[in-house]
Amino acid sequence: MSTHDSWIEIANLVSKQQVVTARGLSFHELLNARLTFLNPTRNYINPYYRSLNLPFALANFVDIMVGVNPGISIYFNSRIKEFLNEQHTFDGSYGSRMYGITSSGQSLYGNQFVRCYEQLKRDPYTRQAVMIFHNPAFENYEGKDIACTLSLQFIYRDGKLNLITTMRSNDVYLGFCYDTMAFQMMQLTMASLLDFNVGEYIHNVASLHLYVTDISKLQHLRHDPIYEKYSSLNPDFTSIESFLRDMNLVCLSVSDDINMYEKISSKYARNILASLLCGIGLKQRKDMTLTSLAITNEWRHYFARRSDKNEP
Repeated sequence: MSTHDSWIEIANLVSKQQVVTARGLSFHELLNARLTFLNPTRNYINPYYRSLNLPFALANFVDIMVGVNPGISIYFNSRIKEFLNEQHTFDGSYGSRMYGITSSGQSLYGNQFVRCYEQLKRDPYTRQAVMIFHNPAFENYEGKDIACTLSLQFIYRDGKLNLITTMRSNDVYLGFCYDTMAFQMMQLTMASLLDFNVGEYIHNVASLHLYVTDISKLQHLRHDPIYEKYSSLNPDFTSIESFLRDMNLVCLSVSDDINMYEKISSKYARNILASLLCGIGLKQRKDMTLTSLAITNEWRHYFARRSDKNEP
């Protein structure tokens, strides 16, 4: 099973749990949830009646890997602006945590993803390939944005690269879909760079919850059979250097409005950029039919549905 296949069932399961109230908000909560997904390549969740913001999801991945704050994801989701602090950055930015960048701009440590890559390359069976995101040295516990993800650990066993995520809190209707997609994209990228087969994605959450206000939205959810017609695309980066270069070119293309498509070496990164450009075009109410043809994987489904007048 993948996150795409099982998300509706997971959300319905959480909706049957007891109601808890915290910070003045009521939610159904499943404690100590452990979810295992066998096919991380199908990480994009887009059922009928739940239109996930694909460009935002992809921009979120790019922001984390490039280490920018606030990053390009803010262009695709205006709602997240309410979490900006007085410095116009996000206190809980995963991009900042990836590189250990403080509010003053100082980097306390290097790229955690690169460190994990080097550790796994030296010793595939290492238990030390861990990336830490929730860190008291960075958290503003009185602020609006506190990192929900504690850690991600890559672990290679039985010829496959697994990824184990541990979170303190995860909203199954909102954050879950974007978090799991970004993390599984990291897993696929790491496996590609090391020439490893992809194993399981394991998602551990202390509080997996669903806000009471979102309960009614579950009633209309159903799987979209058209999605199955689209194939997945695995990362094809040739080196850690080319991966980081391509991610920076994608970021630059969006933030500075300079199209770097032809300079990007990997097909996977080109698909990311084409999807982001389509997202910008949709916001500007442009016809993105031709541009979306550059997208060769299942992400095209997102734009195909939006060109269908009968979309629910």
